[in-house]
Amino acid sequence: MRRARALLFPVQRAEAFGLVVVEALACGTPVISSRLGAMPEIIQQGKTGFLCRDLDALCQAVKDIGQIDPARSREDAIERFHYLRAAREYISLMEGSH
Repeated sequence: MRRARALLFPVQRAEAFGLVVVEALACGTPVISSRLGAMPEIIQQGKTGFLCRDLDALCQAVKDIGQIDPARSREDAIERFHYLRAAREYISLMEGSH
């Protein structure tokens, strides 16, 4: 996936969480997706990929994918979704609940 120019992920239903999207970003692959479900929480519009309302916007995003820096996509995924960060946050929540 690291060598792909983009991941096309035009979901048609509200995804609870897009693990494949996070995996693509972690590889430095920008994502082009619909605006459904968790996609707006994962993809940063114009920074790590594009969120599209319709087929025309998806087609335009394919043309514009070169504007996205793959390194930024990777950095963002690691910063927000790395398992060590999640583990620290879980521990913090559990310790705070005592």
